[in-house]
Amino acid sequence: MLELISLAISVAVSYEIDPRLFCELVKYESNWDRYARSASSVGLCQINQEAWEWWPADPYDPEVNLKKGAAILKWNFSYREGESEATELAVASYVLGHARVDRLLEEHGAEWKEELAGPVRKYVEGIAGKAFVIVVPGREAVAM
Repeated sequence: MLELISLAISVAVSYEIDPRLFCELVKYESNWDRYARSASSVGLCQINQEAWEWWPADPYDPEVNLKKGAAILKWNFSYREGESEATELAVASYVLGHARVDRLLEEHGAEWKEELAGPVRKYVEGIAGKAFVIVVPGREAVAM
């Protein structure tokens, strides 16, 4: 797992994303399981093939998946640049899609987060507002 965390930090830095936030996103998306799979998403960053029309030879390759996840998150940050709560909006857009978040903002304004389902709100607040903690058995926890 430490190898994956190191790779995620490197990818985040290369995409000019806060490594703490990116590592927290990967933890929430896949719990660092490179073979994680949901109904329509795969890998460390749970990339949705249908949404992004992207499918490499091996979507479970950690570097490829992390880079695509970072590119998507970076795009969401660029899309939300200048908005209040830009980080939370970018993270929400990562999981829900930017069009759905746009609708939430249009319909509910500053109260948009209140309209998120409990697990999604926890996801957004957890990624956007926490320190990423690395726990290695037998060692002291390290917060980023």
